[in-house]
Amino acid sequence: MNGLMMKYFVLNPTKNDAYGKASRSAIFAYSVVIADKNPELAKDLRDWIARIENPKSGRERVQG
Repeated sequence: MNGLMMKYFVLNPTKNDAYGKASRSAIFAYSVVIADKNPELAKDLRDWIARIENPKSGRERVQG
């Protein structure tokens, strides 16, 4: 466990691999938790993830 406490990771939601998907999921989950305290930031995060996941549509597809 001590070694795990010394590690860190960087979210990179723009990747199309498992790490990118996990990053997008984490950012979305964070937006849900903070929505009551900071709705503007929560919306901005969800919109960002939506643009990453569906860049050609121009529409925000992620809901929450």
